[in-house]
Amino acid sequence: MRRISFFIFLLALVAICNGAMAATIPAGTVANYALVDGTSYTLEGNVTATATAFLPGNNINFDGMGHTITYATSTAGYAFSATGKSGINIYNVTVVSTNAGVSNAYAMYFYNCDDVDIDDVSSYSEKSYGMYLRNTQHADITGSTIRSNTGTAFYLNGASNNTIRGNIIKSTSTYALFGENTYNNRYEGNDIDSTTGTAVYLPATSRSSIFINNDIDSGAASAAAFRIVDGHGHNITGNTIDSVNNIALYLSVSSGGCYQNTIRDNTLTAANSNQALYVYDGYQNTVVNNTCISSSSNGAYFRGSESNTITDNTFISSTNDGLFIGYGANNNIVRRNTCDSGNRMGIFIFNVTGNTFEDNIVTGTYCSAPHTGNHTLAMGDSITEGGQGGTTYGELYSLFEDLMSADYPWYVSNQGFSGERAWQGRERFVQELDIFEPTEVNIMYGTNDLLDSRPQQDIIDDILWMAEQADNRGIVPHILLTPSIYTGNQARIYLDQNLSTQAIAAGYDVINVYDAIDATPGNGIYDAHVAENFEDGIHPNTVGNGLIASALYADWLADGAHIEATNADPIAANFETLELDPVTIRITLNASAWKVVWKVNGNVVETDGSGTTASMTYIPSTVGTYVITAEIYRGDTVETITWTAYATNNAQQRTADGILNNIFASFGLIAMIPMILIAIAIMGLFYGTQTGVVGDVTEIIKIAVMLMIAVLIIGAMATMV
Repeated sequence: MRRISFFIFLLALVAICNGAMAATIPAGTVANYALVDGTSYTLEGNVTATATAFLPGNNINFDGMGHTITYATSTAGYAFSATGKSGINIYNVTVVSTNAGVSNAYAMYFYNCDDVDIDDVSSYSEKSYGMYLRNTQHADITGSTIRSNTGTAFYLNGASNNTIRGNIIKSTSTYALFGENTYNNRYEGNDIDSTTGTAVYLPATSRSSIFINNDIDSGAASAAAFRIVDGHGHNITGNTIDSVNNIALYLSVSSGGCYQNTIRDNTLTAANSNQALYVYDGYQNTVVNNTCISSSSNGAYFRGSESNTITDNTFISSTNDGLFIGYGANNNIVRRNTCDSGNRMGIFIFNVTGNTFEDNIVTGTYCSAPHTGNHTLAMGDSITEGGQGGTTYGELYSLFEDLMSADYPWYVSNQGFSGERAWQGRERFVQELDIFEPTEVNIMYGTNDLLDSRPQQDIIDDILWMAEQADNRGIVPHILLTPSIYTGNQARIYLDQNLSTQAIAAGYDVINVYDAIDATPGNGIYDAHVAENFEDGIHPNTVGNGLIASALYADWLADGAHIEATNADPIAANFETLELDPVTIRITLNASAWKVVWKVNGNVVETDGSGTTASMTYIPSTVGTYVITAEIYRGDTVETITWTAYATNNAQQRTADGILNNIFASFGLIAMIPMILIAIAIMGLFYGTQTGVVGDVTEIIKIAVMLMIAVLIIGAMATMV
């Protein structure tokens, strides 16, 4: 019995000792120092190792007490190296390797480990990784500074389900954070920076990473701040990502493309002719509520990317398009975004189909939407766009807008694109109508199509199809004929003549741009090419653009002479109303007539500046006649429509005579008098039979009068109601 009790005592003593095993490590030199399982270590001073310093075991605690471990002073090695271990806790220590001649000198290396906790550690490697997690999971790296000068600061390979939170991760010359073959790692609240390389790089083998509220910066001239290659399932939320010289966030493609990633609530900034957000051949990604700013390229650029959801973002570029969607970026949902450009187009699309554009706000020097007033969308090639061959960008439609806006507000959105053919304009045309919702559209194609030797009828069919799509939406199409160039104009003349004939036959407005800038403008003849009107023989210069803009303006004025207005409410030109009752008049016009001045008895009461509809509500204050006029202005053309309203007394102010007349007129009570007399006679006979006083006229009259009074009272009450 005593032996058993003693044995139990020994077991308890061993358990107590094991649970409380502790050791101190003095200052000095160490080499492959084994940290024994289940032991807590305290570092009493700075230590140095020619190669590897410490080899952690299972369930160890290492408190560096703020001291420094200098490792790999002579050969390759690590400050801490653990393989196949778990329960490692290292904190409050600085580890350093400054030997530039030593490669593979990882500051902290964990291979096939589980449950690693690194807190308040400063690790630095001159030439290699500051931290390396290889096939390690459930590590928690917090509050630490992880750096490398010429190597990757933090390298993960095969690591999963780890948390990297609140750290400073920096590399001077290459990746700050590189995650290869990684899954479901969480990066939160870190400062990740690379001076000359990519700050964060996730290759194709990584998926389902979570980046939340990190500050990611790169100064690289030829690499993005944050790059994902063929990745999927990543969640990039609430981060600030900045590139001084390149793309901020780049979803790139190697083979399959990036898909099913979430980009949400981030602030992305880029410079040096690079996009803030670039999605290349990505699909089914969700891009929501981000602010993407580029000083000299697109705020966001989607190329070859399909079926993405792009909503509630702000895309800003100081000198380029705010949002560009092109080159096969099809079937995306683009909704409620603000797209702004300081010097180009707020949004531009090219070579795309099937995209849904809804409720976007577009602002820019050359295009904007939405507008409640008149708004022209310009579709065409470089002659429309401007900026080619030494010409001024957007000049033609800037001149046109100036002419149109001289008296009344007018908006123009220039969506011309250099080199575009009619079939390419057709490809994006309906989507442009969805974006800008114009009241009118100018369509000019043909110059580049003829250079390709396209069949003439194919070109015409494309242009007429665009005009038809606009017309079906109530948008007024204007077909612009192609101008002359320095050579080969006979084919151009044939195209213009046939296009004009077919367009007019279809009921569309045609503007002869060729005739506007040829040798004798405006004579209806295709005269000789005038070199002085062109910058390079193809693109009109300021003089040529001025002539074209004037021709467009003249066509608009001429079209305005044929405005027809129809009354929608009321139908008749003369009508009655009651005083104090509102009178509403609406008109619909067959062109976007601009300014409607409403007058009542010669006094202006309202000015309306909408597109093809206008309305006015007026309340007659007293009984009388009111002459209501709508003066419709379009350029120098004015049309006046007149209504006459007769306001009669309000029911509460009518006299008793008026009430009586209304009673008889409204209810036909006069026709009831004979019926009343018959009723009186019958009652008289009945009364006389019963009383024996058939000739008692006095009683009969009394009864008749009472009946008449009752009927009148009932009628008056009904009329007033």
